[in-house]
Amino acid sequence: MIDRLIEIASNIEALSLVETLREIKERTEQPNAEVILPLVGEFSAGKTTLINALTDSKALETSTLPTTATIFEIHFGMPSCRATVFNLDGSSYDVSDIAELKNSELADAKIVSVDDTSKKVPQSITIVDTPGLSSANPRHKQALVDFLPIADAVLLVVDINQQVTRSLTDFIDTMNLAKRPVFLVITKCDTKSQNEVEASRRYIGENCKLPLDQTACVSANNGDMSELKKIFDTIQKDKNKILDAVNGQRIRNIAKDLDERINEILEKTQSDKEIRNALSETKDELSAINRNINNLIDNMKGDVDEVVRKTSRQFEDTIFPKLDSIVSSKGANFDVEVVSIVNNTASILMSNLQGEIAGILSANCQKRIGAENAINLQSLRQLDLSHLEIGPISVNLGLNTMGHENDATIGKCLLVAGALACLPAAAGAIGGAGAAGAAGAAGAAGATGTASTIAALDAATDIASVAYTAHAVKKMTKLQKMQQFAGRLQQGIETVQTVDQQYGQQFGQKDGIIASCVGHFTEQFSAKPQRQRAVRNYIGTELLPEFNKRLNSLAQNLLLNIQQTITLEAQSVIDEKEAALNNLKAQYEENKIAFENRKKELSAFRIELQNI
Repeated sequence: MIDRLIEIASNIEALSLVETLREIKERTEQPNAEVILPLVGEFSAGKTTLINALTDSKALETSTLPTTATIFEIHFGMPSCRATVFNLDGSSYDVSDIAELKNSELADAKIVSVDDTSKKVPQSITIVDTPGLSSANPRHKQALVDFLPIADAVLLVVDINQQVTRSLTDFIDTMNLAKRPVFLVITKCDTKSQNEVEASRRYIGENCKLPLDQTACVSANNGDMSELKKIFDTIQKDKNKILDAVNGQRIRNIAKDLDERINEILEKTQSDKEIRNALSETKDELSAINRNINNLIDNMKGDVDEVVRKTSRQFEDTIFPKLDSIVSSKGANFDVEVVSIVNNTASILMSNLQGEIAGILSANCQKRIGAENAINLQSLRQLDLSHLEIGPISVNLGLNTMGHENDATIGKCLLVAGALACLPAAAGAIGGAGAAGAAGAAGAAGATGTASTIAALDAATDIASVAYTAHAVKKMTKLQKMQQFAGRLQQGIETVQTVDQQYGQQFGQKDGIIASCVGHFTEQFSAKPQRQRAVRNYIGTELLPEFNKRLNSLAQNLLLNIQQTITLEAQSVIDEKEAALNNLKAQYEENKIAFENRKKELSAFRIELQNI
């Protein structure tokens, strides 16, 4: 049957349907095809906790907030516990320790494929953790909507302490229409008595319109999974039946689509004139679609501008207290933490912006359903905007050293002061040489007045020699005392340094007490105020303008991407129609009999398709 549908789809140039049919065929031919079994439920119903109870790694992060739209696929009975992260841009990377997977770091991830060694779930069943049903984030809803078409059955997870919501019952109705079997898993049953558990089972089952034999009451906390194991055994036993039913429904949906396309071709190809008119109409149809797309984008701009303004206010309101808290703290690596906070905050808000714009697009399209300006394109339901990013914001403020530039100099001065305080008072001024002896020699030289000239010169020479020697001794004594003082001062500095280090080690200060005291003083009276001023100035003059510039650029790129994507799809759809019509036109012009035979062939296709 699938091969025949591929032939028919190829015959009318429906290439997108050919690709989908080939994917279904490949899966049906796999002898060990897996059953894709997503866990669906309200946020905090216990989906991730349930998965951890079924795995050996028990390492998936549970969260108090719906932080990611990432899908987690869990494969059981594998040789080791590991994971592969597949990003939205097509790249991927391996993770050897599953505990390293943090929801806050998976903004760029589309699917995380987790291998686990546990045998509590049959190897042929792949369990999938999905975002909550009632998440306010449009990206979470879109991730769930995009994944459900490939699901083979569903585990609907309900917290026994929560009410049955409209989201749950609507979801079950949708799955019934899609012919997917739904199994109910009631979690946290250890919080109720056995009688209360049975009463809740009946109440939830009746409101969800599910039979009791498709219901399991479990408790991840005490490991009570016996009823869920029975459901797994049922799915395993009925695996082929489930897969055949799901694939059959997919095939019937495609057959219906093909029938509608062929009918449209036949209605417009009763004659050569009608073919020409139909070709002209396709061009008019494309023009109308493009006008509707332009109108859609114009109608979105006002709402998008408001979301941009709101996001800018959120960033400003969030970033001021966060950065002020960082630069006011002690011992932090300020530069690294500021960069991290700025980019994490910007990334989260940009991701939210993408989700809100996707929501605006969805809301505008819903308003147009049934109207002349409706746009019925597949990409509107599957549009992925997450590949558009803001990019990292660089920050280079030098906060780590700010205000501490003179700490080393101040510390050295305090060391010298401490060493001086340990030395005794300096001796008095250095004494002069024996001046009296020189004066006595001079008196003896001229006492009698009868000595000869030679005798007088000898006496004068002796007096000069004694005076020079006394002056030299005086200078040498001063230099020695200065050298002795410098040596004692250096010893004092080394002693103070040793004591400083010893006391520092006792109090956990590896750089010593003096450096710690200097750092504490300059931190309080210089560094912290300087950092706060620098950060406030940076936020006002650089960060906010840069963020707003990138924010507006991202919003414009998102709108442009939406417009380009749906315009390209519209062109593709029209091209497929034109190709089929031109084929008929060529056959008609070449041979009217062949043309009539072609119409009969198309009509026969319709009969086949309607009987599928």
